[in-house]
Amino acid sequence: MQKFNKYSKLLIITTILYFLVQILYSWKMEPTGRAQIFALISSVIMAGNIFFILQLNNKKTDQLLKVYNSYLLISTFIFYLAYCLKASLITTSAENIETPILLEVILLITLVFNGYQIFIYSREIKAIEKKKTKKKKTFLNEVFSWADALLSAVIFVLLINMFLIQIYSIPSESMFPVFFIKDRPVVDKITRGPQLPFTRFRIPPLQKIKRGDIVTFRNPKYEKTVNSEFKHLLSQFLYMITFTTVNIDRFDSEGNEKADPLVKRVVGLPGEQIQIINDKIYYRNSPDAEFKKLEENIHSETDMYKLPQTSLDKLRYLPIDEKTRSMLTEWDEAIENLNRDSLSEQIRSNRQKAEGLRDFFLMFQLQPLQDGLKNNYDRIDSKDLSINSSYAPYQKIENLRDDNVHFLYNIQDSDLWNKGWSFLTSASTAGNEEAFFRIASNTDLRYKLIISNWIVDNLSFMAKLFSREATEAQESNLADDERLLGELRNYIIRYYDFRNLPPFPSESVIEKDNYFVMGDNRYNSLDLRHGLHSQDRFFVKDDRNTFVHKSYLNPMTIEETGIEGFVVFRLFPLGRIGIP
Repeated sequence: MQKFNKYSKLLIITTILYFLVQILYSWKMEPTGRAQIFALISSVIMAGNIFFILQLNNKKTDQLLKVYNSYLLISTFIFYLAYCLKASLITTSAENIETPILLEVILLITLVFNGYQIFIYSREIKAIEKKKTKKKKTFLNEVFSWADALLSAVIFVLLINMFLIQIYSIPSESMFPVFFIKDRPVVDKITRGPQLPFTRFRIPPLQKIKRGDIVTFRNPKYEKTVNSEFKHLLSQFLYMITFTTVNIDRFDSEGNEKADPLVKRVVGLPGEQIQIINDKIYYRNSPDAEFKKLEENIHSETDMYKLPQTSLDKLRYLPIDEKTRSMLTEWDEAIENLNRDSLSEQIRSNRQKAEGLRDFFLMFQLQPLQDGLKNNYDRIDSKDLSINSSYAPYQKIENLRDDNVHFLYNIQDSDLWNKGWSFLTSASTAGNEEAFFRIASNTDLRYKLIISNWIVDNLSFMAKLFSREATEAQESNLADDERLLGELRNYIIRYYDFRNLPPFPSESVIEKDNYFVMGDNRYNSLDLRHGLHSQDRFFVKDDRNTFVHKSYLNPMTIEETGIEGFVVFRLFPLGRIGIP
């Protein structure tokens, strides 16, 4: 009976392990459809193994050993990719691995065993080459040597990126000025406990996550499917070995560029509830406790215009300037300090004035009013009206101007008139709750006051205009109303969701091993505060008496297992190299 040498014996063990993996897979899923790819690949690899078993046992040469070592490296990697493909087919949920644990154990043993073989053979090959006298290499030998070196480098880079460190590319300005677009941060993965894809095996984390840490993670807003996970695995492979230049998973199913992976800063910790009011972050450890202002330096960059000019020259979009900051501050102070009873009384008084003006127009000037509006506006019958979305007139802030023209043009419609004023004179029932909702209620009330002033000033001006008695003071009042409405729309539509966040989670605290993260550039960062799609949101909780605006707010947390690593260094550009 023929004896096998040590090379053949080790390869026989590898082949048996491959066979066991394939058998265990066949128990879980019959090899039909795309699943046949795994069976085909593993069969080809095992056939290759048998070939090398025979060759190494019969006429082992130094050159054959080099070829075999390269083959073992390639076949191991391809076998693992095939394993991931099969795992993606039998795993119905991206969050729950369904491969048998015994299968994963055998796979891990196979990878480690093959890695051991590659290591000892590489040392043996180097020792042989040192003993040999220098000989002229043939062209084929040169090609093989270069290909072998390149392949080894690719696998080496891949392993380093998966388990030790990885270089990322910054795609946006959400972390400005810490990171500019196209900066290359270095991410430490080993301390976070890297995981072998499509298995349960993970190295235990070596470092706890703290507030203020800059971390990288998969964007949890995108739905994870087994197919998307396999595509992500292939994408990461190409992304790693091309040093961030190739990304096949760049766009989502709708053709939009994906914000994935993300680089953000940890703000909320497990066991905390977070809220943001006018840029200030608060936290508490129980829904029943008092909120405390977060005093830690978490690099909340809101006033970008104050940065040095050298940094501003690198900024593509300045989200706020000094004039806008002054406007926001004035509105913040006015809203926080307003007298709710006084404003409510002013709105009721405006309604009485508007009723008298309405009676005048219905009796004497209805047709001139409608003709004047029709001649000056081409959106009398606009589809963008609050009532077309089952809201009251003026309730949806994005439809404000169209609502006003429609409301005044149809002044004879008593039902429309009463609905509009009923909304404007109603006060939020959440006004006496926590600070966030009190301030939100105040904002809603000031909105209603400005709208009621606008209606009265519009009707008063047009009444005097038709009788040729309009005054400069009336024009000035209208101009002030227009300015306030423009500022309010900007205050709400452009900035509110970036400056405010209701208590989150709403009824509890952040769960164990979960974290809340945000970008440093608060006004230009779509982070875990926001979802991918907007939705109409009542301004104060679910109070239908408050105005509505399109909001992307949909806060969520990231699980600790989803955090891939810590950003520890900025590698490029060379002029900004250093610790972020």
